[in-house]
Amino acid sequence: FQRIGRQREKAGDLSKLKRLRLDLAREQAHQNIKVFSNQLANSRTRFYLWLKIDSPPAGNIEPFIESGELPALSVLITGLDRHPEYLAGVFKTEMAQQGVALAKSSRWGEIEVKVFQARQEFSGVQEDVTGVGVSVPLPIWNREKSNVKKASALASQAGFDLEDLKIKLETRLKIDYARLQQLIDETQHYKGHVLRPAKTVFRLARISFKAGEADILILLDASKAYFEAKKKYADLKRDRWLQAAKLRYASGGILHK
Repeated sequence: FQRIGRQREKAGDLSKLKRLRLDLAREQAHQNIKVFSNQLANSRTRFYLWLKIDSPPAGNIEPFIESGELPALSVLITGLDRHPEYLAGVFKTEMAQQGVALAKSSRWGEIEVKVFQARQEFSGVQEDVTGVGVSVPLPIWNREKSNVKKASALASQAGFDLEDLKIKLETRLKIDYARLQQLIDETQHYKGHVLRPAKTVFRLARISFKAGEADILILLDASKAYFEAKKKYADLKRDRWLQAAKLRYASGGILHK
């Protein structure tokens, strides 16, 4: 902008005021680029925090974000059986079932067996005597079934909770999957139908302004439209990266295995 503006000013077809206004627009555009670049860097940092990694891994961490090709939803749903939350629910259910077995085994009273030795005299002769004693509490069968019933109820509830958890995990996965696909489609559409045309208009406006065919206002309008389109595109990419992190969390982290 500065070079073209000075050429137009030197040629006498651009006032100093308009040239300074052009310089101001250029500096504002550069400032916007820095802001947008920082926003994108912050988005990547937040994304890495979601993934719980300290630094970017080698290669493209999310190739499907740029290509627009997500893993099949059916594959992700199948992988929910390895989701940490689901595995925790399975462990809880197994523990509840073990509690039922423990409660049933506790229904028996504790039977004690004792072995003893003694010396006794029989017909004037001392002999060693070994005996066995069995202590059995009465009644032998503990008829109190409340512990078994309570443990069985807890096991049944754990099973219901596990089924409910699986439904919630699958629902959340489907919602996050659809939202990411929507953002990918929206970003690609915006890039092809808004950002690229705005860039083309801006390029043609610069050429026309340099040739003295376009007024400064046309160039400024084209510049504003282009950089506003870049800002919107950066916002979409930020939202897309964050949504990709949410999908990874919802899938149990299997997207990057």
